[in-house]
Amino acid sequence: METGTHGNQSLLVNLTQTGQSVAGAWSAANGWEGRISGVIEQNTFAGEATFTGSSVNRVECDGQGTFRGSASSDALSWASTGFTGSCSGLPANLRFVLQRR
Repeated sequence: METGTHGNQSLLVNLTQTGQSVAGAWSAANGWEGRISGVIEQNTFAGEATFTGSSVNRVECDGQGTFRGSASSDALSWASTGFTGSCSGLPANLRFVLQRR
């Protein structure tokens, strides 16, 4: 995950696709985690991700963000303005850049 406010974070992401629907979970070594859900149409993903973790202010927070971007059989690149939620200081200007392993 690339963020404009918290630096880059390595993620573990597990996704399942059924038809056009995508769902799964993500986690980072720093304790951040969340869920992902959305739809893929014509190699484009549109959906949302949730966030649970510490903000910049070291306060435990929950949030949600809308993501959109490219989706191919071996790589994903989704962007968002960021998570909004239960406190300020959540990750902003985000990009999930994922490769199939």
